Amino acid sequence: MTSTRLSPLMTTAQEFAARGEAAAWRLPAGTALRLAAGPGARCLRVAAGRVWITAAGDGRTPPEDRVLGPGDTLALAHGSEWVLEAWGDDARFQLLVPPDACRARAAAGLRRLGAALRALGRRGPAMRWEAGGA
Repeated sequence: MTSTRLSPLMTTAQEFAARGEAAAWRLPAGTALRLAAGPGARCLRVAAGRVWITAAGDGRTPPEDRVLGPGDTLALAHGSEWVLEAWGDDARFQLLVPPDACRARAAAGLRRLGAALRALGRRGPAMRWEAGGA
């Protein structure tokens, strides 16, 4: 696919969205790809073709194989390792951040911000601002 940048300030994902397409990784037929999920949980969504995906075994449990088709999704836990292969024709897939992961990350950031503001309040203001004076 040839890409003409719509604006020098647009990201690749924004360009795809502007054209009504979803940004996706292309996996050529017969090609394998090793994938480590993270940081945080991810969701793999197949956009086109079929993907054969195998979870790396941990020595206690055997690897788990699945075949996903267009529109199928699979939750990938943080730190999990996978091997993907396009099965048949070329495949396209997206690696998405689940909404729950976004909320959890935002909540953690707000907790850190609250703690920092409370710590600042305990130290007292370093300077006082008074209206109307110089």
